[in-house]
Amino acid sequence: MRTSPALHRALLCALLGLAAPAAADERITGFTTHGSGELSGTVTARDGKPLAGVTVNIAPSSGARQQVVTDVHGRYRAEVKDGGAYTLVFIKASDAVRLSGQISVPTHVDEYEAIEIHETVAPAVMPRPLSSTSSIPEYSDAAKQRGPWTRAHLLLDVDDRGLVARLKLLGKPGYDLDRIATRDAFKLRFEPARDRVGRPISAMVLWSYEWPSFWWITEQKLPVDRLPSEALKIPCKGAGGTLRYYRDCSTADLTRDAVEPWIERPRK
Repeated sequence: MRTSPALHRALLCALLGLAAPAAADERITGFTTHGSGELSGTVTARDGKPLAGVTVNIAPSSGARQQVVTDVHGRYRAEVKDGGAYTLVFIKASDAVRLSGQISVPTHVDEYEAIEIHETVAPAVMPRPLSSTSSIPEYSDAAKQRGPWTRAHLLLDVDDRGLVARLKLLGKPGYDLDRIATRDAFKLRFEPARDRVGRPISAMVLWSYEWPSFWWITEQKLPVDRLPSEALKIPCKGAGGTLRYYRDCSTADLTRDAVEPWIERPRK
């Protein structure tokens, strides 16, 4: 049985920016493998206890996306067809949860059939944002006039130079802010992820932008370009009561990865 190194591309388990307290433990974690065959693995707690009922997202670079759920032993299986250059495998989980897996690819050695195991090696160093995580992007005219509290959630493909090569909008803010979120995301800069020998490699990063209500922020006489600490005290939408303002505490919907298109970095 032969073993080949995996294509190095990480899913950085971070929801960056000032997240709502209720969402502070929301993360994505995962790995990349490649080829077409049977994907199998486990989801466990940090102490090794298997976790049942966890949804595992499988997103090949070509071919259909899938979601499978772990059994009572924390195991999952899926058949990956037309896997292409790489397959992203990820879950939404806290740092205390571990996702592992490998893909078994049928192959031939001379006249014999063999199974090639494509495993994964996580980067030694994850990407580090060089851009501010608390900046508020520009408000659109519609956002100023209607005064919503809203968020944008983006999946960023950060290349080995620390630049955003492409992105997906997993949560759209509306009010003509989608374009602004996309524009500003391509301006972000990162210290790139690195492998075990220090070489820069690509990574996936989950990023969010938050726009407090323009009415609230101007009434409070606060700066409109940076998320203030006062925003953390505002109750989340759905908390009840009759307050005038409620904070958008939404998190990224990872199921949108299967339906949202990649937006490529504009060429200069």
